[in-house]
Amino acid sequence: MSLSLKEYKFILFSYFLIFGIISTPYIWGYISEPDDFKFTGMTIGVSIIATSTDWMNQAKEGAWLFTTNRTHEAVPALFLNTLFLIMGLFAGFTGISNIVTYWIFYIISVFGFFIILYYFVAFFFKEPIKRKASFIIALTSAGFGFIFWIAFKFFNYTPFFFSDRIPLSSRIFPIDLWLTDAIPFLTIYSSYIQQIASISLMLLIFMYFVKSLKCYELKYILYSGILTLILGTFHLYDVVTIYVVLTVFVIIKLMKKMNLQILKMYFGYISISISPMIFNFYAFILHPTFKEFTTFNLQLSPNPFSFVIGLGIPLILGIYYISRVHLDDKKIFLVVWTIVSLSMAYFPLTVQRKFQLGLGIPLAILATYAIFEFVLPKFKKHQQNIILIFLIFLMMPTNILWIVKESYKVNTHGYPGVDYPYYTHNLDLEAIEWLRVNAGEKDIIFSGGITGGRIAGMVSKKVYWGGNDMTLNYQIKNQYVENFFNDMRQVERKNLLYDNNISLVYYGVEEELLGTFNPDGVNYLLEVFDNNRVKIYRVGQNILS
Repeated sequence: MSLSLKEYKFILFSYFLIFGIISTPYIWGYISEPDDFKFTGMTIGVSIIATSTDWMNQAKEGAWLFTTNRTHEAVPALFLNTLFLIMGLFAGFTGISNIVTYWIFYIISVFGFFIILYYFVAFFFKEPIKRKASFIIALTSAGFGFIFWIAFKFFNYTPFFFSDRIPLSSRIFPIDLWLTDAIPFLTIYSSYIQQIASISLMLLIFMYFVKSLKCYELKYILYSGILTLILGTFHLYDVVTIYVVLTVFVIIKLMKKMNLQILKMYFGYISISISPMIFNFYAFILHPTFKEFTTFNLQLSPNPFSFVIGLGIPLILGIYYISRVHLDDKKIFLVVWTIVSLSMAYFPLTVQRKFQLGLGIPLAILATYAIFEFVLPKFKKHQQNIILIFLIFLMMPTNILWIVKESYKVNTHGYPGVDYPYYTHNLDLEAIEWLRVNAGEKDIIFSGGITGGRIAGMVSKKVYWGGNDMTLNYQIKNQYVENFFNDMRQVERKNLLYDNNISLVYYGVEEELLGTFNPDGVNYLLEVFDNNRVKIYRVGQNILS
């Protein structure tokens, strides 16, 4: 399978165009940075970056396995993530900041994803026009979420089944408005580098595995096995998806014709790739403390109609296509990937919605088949290009909406205590830097969740509550923090600090907005830092008095 020079130019042009559009809110965030504030460099990834940079800091200090500083409990160093290990070592070696390092790796990763995605669609199509169409549909398509978002905003009314007044499992929440895993455009925009790296490896793994069962060459099993092993060292969810997809695909192949060679290659693939799965099974299932992350990391799926609405035209075209044609092995694989991903959204697991990474890609390829085999032939030859372009644009509106509303949100210049914390005040940065120098390894810092996440991420100091991600019992801690800074009785405040071995209290804008508590003059809190915006207190000896 070879690509022409024109195709490489097309990939490069698409990369600069699409990545340029996706970068608009980020660029605007830097350009419109208000006085006395620094842009975090992230938009919807603000909370996730805290874990990334925390692990990068730990890598700089020589760690190969990571703990988390976003929760106050003693968590063993069992997080395996070679991606952030490499990034942390690079940042430490070059002296480049964590966020700049993150973006260097991210920009390179996205470019790699564009190339791999094009090779993946070329695996299914010989004609360049079909390859290009499928490539663009995969990168830019979404569902009908924009219709509901605009309608609800226009009428200032949200129907009951779409309302957050009901549990997520019953709620209709179009996935193209929030699930970055399933929609490739959002996967790129979200700036979650682990998702971009993962989907790139997934495409290669799938392509090599399907090739191996077609030509029975062991080298392809070796490639897919090694790549799966690598993926398992930094994004476990996707290995689970891959195993289920490939297992179902192999079963279907064997049902059509029993072949011991297929079984040998399948088990060879599993034996090559299984070791990270065994390690993570021990960590997340067997280790008594560590497995609590599995229990509390709830990532449940919404009402199934959320997927129907959120996948939109590609899903409709894909269903139509598979109902009309005889499927060869390659097309069967696309159907298996789609059905398995959608089914896993409702597996009895706490991380249901983490198994949909790349779901839009097989749907885009199936939709391309449908367009070229059933839709375009209905039009005259000179009309077909216009119809193709029209259909592609018809799948884009939700993603266009994303860029518009995200650019607007960035322009609201949020900071801790506001819905969109894209900026950090210079005085907050000064206070966090003070903690880097003065907080010890055994200190636990009490603050609001946004601030806690930043402290853990920027300077890797242990916090009581670092936001919902990577914090054990985050629902309870959220409530405790809100009560502490509001109307909690003094004796309860003392007990909360004492029982959790908290030694420092951070009091800034976020904490002030939580309630009426004023730590000045409290006999068990000794002020150790003040810059007229943030005060930091050390918990004193009078805590039990």
